Order: sequence, then C-alpha cells, then structure tokens
Amino acid sequence: MELNKIFFKIENKFFKNIIISSEKINQNIFFIKNIQKKYQKNIQTNIQTNEETKDTDAIFYINLGLCYLYIYKKEYHLSKRYLKQIFKFYPKSQLKKIPNLLFLLAILHYKDGDYEKYKLYSYKSIIMDITLKNKIIIEGKNILSIKNKAQIEEILNKLTKLHKNYYDLIKLIDLLLPFYKEHNFNFNLNLIYQSLSYFSIKKLDYIQNLKNNDIIKSLFLNNIFNNIFRKGFLQFFENLEINNVYSLQKKLYLFYHKFFDDYNVISRYIINKNLIQENDTNDNNIKIKLGFIGKNFKFYENLITKLNQEKFEIYIFYYSHLNSTENNNFIQNFNNIQIENLSNNLENNQKTIIDQNLDIIIYADLKNINIYLLSLGKLAPIQLTSWENYYTTGNSKIDYFISSKSFGNYIEKNNYFYENLLEFDTLGLYKSFNPDLFYIKKENKLEYRNKYCLPKEKNIYLVPFKLSIINISFFKILKQLLDLDNNGLIVFLSPKSLKLKRKFYNILEEIFLDKINNIILFDLNYYKIKYNQDNKYNKYNKSNQILNNSSNKYEYLSKLLCCADIILDIENNQYEISYLSISLGKCLLTLPNNNLHSKITKTLYSKMGILDLIADNPENYIKKANLLANTPSIRNDVEYEIFYKRNLIFEDKKSINEWEEQLTRIHKNS
Repeated sequence: MELNKIFFKIENKFFKNIIISSEKINQNIFFIKNIQKKYQKNIQTNIQTNEETKDTDAIFYINLGLCYLYIYKKEYHLSKRYLKQIFKFYPKSQLKKIPNLLFLLAILHYKDGDYEKYKLYSYKSIIMDITLKNKIIIEGKNILSIKNKAQIEEILNKLTKLHKNYYDLIKLIDLLLPFYKEHNFNFNLNLIYQSLSYFSIKKLDYIQNLKNNDIIKSLFLNNIFNNIFRKGFLQFFENLEINNVYSLQKKLYLFYHKFFDDYNVISRYIINKNLIQENDTNDNNIKIKLGFIGKNFKFYENLITKLNQEKFEIYIFYYSHLNSTENNNFIQNFNNIQIENLSNNLENNQKTIIDQNLDIIIYADLKNINIYLLSLGKLAPIQLTSWENYYTTGNSKIDYFISSKSFGNYIEKNNYFYENLLEFDTLGLYKSFNPDLFYIKKENKLEYRNKYCLPKEKNIYLVPFKLSIINISFFKILKQLLDLDNNGLIVFLSPKSLKLKRKFYNILEEIFLDKINNIILFDLNYYKIKYNQDNKYNKYNKSNQILNNSSNKYEYLSKLLCCADIILDIENNQYEISYLSISLGKCLLTLPNNNLHSKITKTLYSKMGILDLIADNPENYIKKANLLANTPSIRNDVEYEIFYKRNLIFEDKKSINEWEEQLTRIHKNS
C-alpha cells in the first residue's frame, strides 16, 4: 500500500473521531518510525537543498501521521515536534494544508498554556490562508520562519485592511485568551482569576454580535478549538453567581444556535407522534424508548444497567477516544441494549439518533461540544439533562433539568432554569463500591506517603482538584490555615504542562508568601508512569495487576487521599471525589454556599447524619481543619463514623425507582 494511502486512513480517522485502540496506535507509531529511519538521510538532504524529490510526500506523511497519532495519545509535546518538522520542508502539493496545520499547532500551544505562541501561530495561519486564497506573494518574507510577533502582526494588519472579512476571525482568536489584549495583563494568571467574571460577560456580549460567515464557521468546526472555547466559558461560569450564569448560558446557546442553525432539526417522530399514538390501541404495553447520549457515562452507568428493561428499551450513543477504555468496558457488559459509536459528522449522528424514534433522550456530559451541538436539535419528544451538568443549559430544546430536593434552596424554584425543573426526593445517583479499590486502606497512610515521597511527620491537607477550577478566595483561606498550623503542608494536584505548573506556582507565591515552602504541587501522572514501569515485571502481586489496569484510574488518587490527614473540599466540587473520599473513610471538610457544586458533600453527610465536617463560614472551616489535623483522636473517631455509615450513600435503590417513575410520568404527559 502507498504511504499516502496509509496516512490518509490515519488522518481520516483523526478528523472523524473514529476510535483507535491504544494497541493499534502504538503499532502505527512503531510502523511509521521504522519507515522514518529509511528516509532519515533524505529528510536532511531535502531540508538542506530545499529541493523536492520522489520521497518528499512520504516525509510529509510520516510527520503528519506521527502528529495525529500522538494527539490521539494526548502527548501534545510530541505532536508539536512533528508538526514543526513539516514546516521545515513540505511538498508544494500539500501547501493548502499548511494554514490548518499552523492553526492546529496554535491550539496545541494553547492547551500547553503558551498563549504567546498560540497567538503567533494563529496569526501565521490567517496570513497563509489569505495569501494562498488570493494568490498574494510577500516578497522577501518567509512567514513560517518569522518568530517576531510584532512583525507577524504588522503583516497581518496590512493584509486584513484589504480583506476585512477576517476581522471577526482575529477577534475570536483573541477572545479565547483569558483576557482582552487591550489590557496589559502580561499573562499574570493571578489577575486573570480576579477578572474572569467581568471578561466572560464582555466576551459573550461581543460574541453575540459576530456575523455568521464561512470563515468563522470553519473555525468552530475544528473540534479541538470548539472544546477549548466552550469549556473555557463554562469554567468562567463556575466563578459566577447563579443568576449571572442563567443569562450567560442563554447567550452562549443563542450564539451556537445562530452559527449551527443547520443542526436545528426536528425528529419526524415528533411530527408524526399523534398519528402513531392514535394507531396504538395497546399503548400501555409498549416500552418507552430511552436514549443516552454522551462521552462519559459515569453518572448514569448504574442507572443504565439497573433500569427495568421490561419497561424501557435502552439505546446508547457515545463518543469515544483513545483513553475511553473505561467506557468501552462497561458498554461491553450491556445486554439487550443497542449501542452506536458516534463520529464528528453531526448530520450523520442526528440521522442515526432520529432513525430510532426515541421517546426520551438524556444528554450526559453537555460540556462536550459534540454532545452540546446535538442538543441544538429536537431529536426526541422529551429531552433532559441532570445536575451532573450543574447549571441550566439555556437551551430551549432541553425540556427538563433533573435536580434533587436534598440540595436545598440553592435556587429560587424555577427562576434560574430555562428547563422545567424536576426535583427528585433522592439524589438521582446510584453509586456502587469499586471492588478493585478494596485493597487500598487508609491505615496504610505512612506506607503510601513513603511511596509518594511525602513527609511522614507533617499535617497534610490535600486539595484533590484541578488548580484551574479553584477560586482565588479559597487559596486565601488556605493561607490563613497555614498561618495557624505551622506543621501544615498543603498538597495540590499539579498540571501536566510544565509551563502551566510554573504559572500556577507564581500565583501561589503571590498568595502564600512566606508559606510557599508549605505548598506541594503533586504530579500524580509521574507516579502513574513510574509504577507502571516498576510493576511491569511483577506479575504475581495483585495490587500491581490492578495498577496496570487502565480501566481503574482512581487507584493512584485513592492512595493519595489516604496520605492526607484532611481532604479539603472546594466550591466547584466534583462529586466523584466526595464519593471516593467517603468510601475510604477519610475526612473531607466542606464549606457549602449557594451553588449546587458546593452542596454535594454536605448533602451526602446529611444523609449519613455526620455534621461535624460541614463548616458554616471560612473562619469555622479553618478552625475545623486545624483541629482535626492536630487532634488524631478526634479525627480517628470521625473517620470511624464515616467508614461505618458509608453504606447509607451507596447503592441507593430508591434513586432507580424514582428515575423509572419520573420518566414514565413525563412520557405519559407528553
């Protein structure tokens, strides 16, 4: 088979988001690198002489294939390396691909936190696009070799004066930054934190006025860009009051509705539903056709497996990728359930879903852009989502938002929801224990500290959440905690990117000042790699076998939780951490406010009858944390109570019953 055909297959799968197994990825990389060795001399010769040969296409596809494969593996630093090799020398026949590849490189720099290079390569991409489409030659200038951003901006300004239809594109690229370029923030993330709310509102106001054109739309068809764009705004929302989120989510929905109006389809089943119901004389015996659409089904996993299949005919439509072994394993366990793997082709996905004539669709993980775009259409008579997504969607096509009465008055009834609010008596979440974690014991704290190179004598306060979702006000609370506890050590999870790690460390230096030496940015990924290498040769240790099982990603985190004296909950809580901490019998101290995120841990403790770990205010939070860390007897008593009451929040059969009752009711009333 010719090389270009081999790499076309890889490229085609990359853009269509077709699943490739980890084993297949590694086989392809090994195969391509062997080919690369044969062409190594030719690569150097071509670059030095700047002459095309019969091998030039092969060299291009070698680098392009490796770039895509490493993106699949999420090893972006290697992807960037091979992209840059392409720009050193490429065949003229591939010149049209260069603008898109430049923008891909820009996005990879963005994901790495290098916003200067993101702008540089984005601008280069626009320049190349303008010059190629309009057959413009810039004499004496090789755009790809220019590293001076000011020079690139000067060229871009001259070109856009003649081609004004690119203005919105440039503005949109700038809007992706965590600040406005006219404000000289010098990439100081501390200031970014303080201005998230203000600038997210300003940005959305501008986005509302963007004109729908092919240039802008092509940018939003780039899946990587679209995910960054959407997730970026959702992260901004996490720092806002709920009434602000209500209006901003609506603006974001209207923006997508305008640019993706083609996907605003209505299922023919909805149109013909009345006729179908008239012909169904034995309607009570017909199963409700229920579809789940998502990428991550952890919230609904047990619901799907435990719903009564005599009442419900269940369909799963899922997006998958290299690291989705966990999804794939649980999908393989389903019986009598139709499963469809979706691609990046939205029109085909809509047709696939509509053809099933579903009665109800549940959208999981609406933060994912592919799923969000599907929700712009009315693919079933009833569409709903749940508190997994935390906030209102602002989407008029979503009929119900499932919440729980247990969360209390975090809202004023329907005032902050565009959907019909449906509050369950239960949490609506069925969580079961993970048997693969039973060997992990909190009593082995010192052993785990030794493995993770953490000091044995310190009071360790663990914050097991991404730094990017922690509000700056919480950092200031932690500074006061360290001022009170001289033996305290706060452990945060480190970003994977070294550049982001440095930037966050600079933030922490500004906040914690003289206590900065009491802060650790813990790289959990490093220990995953280390243990995988160490355990590769030990086939007889059960715990090592579990650690090597890619479907169980929480083992490393569980051991880290056991290392802590106190685990500190944050405002933007992720419910998996709450359940995991409680399952281990560890103290998770929480400080709830009016946001739903912050009430999850409190709700679980209330159900267990444990109120000692719920703080009323920051001062109380600091005092409780210090007391528990420095008084082992009190801490041990609380941990004992948590451990022996944990069954109260796991395997709640009432939540399954309530789902069945409510789904049946809303279907009957539709």
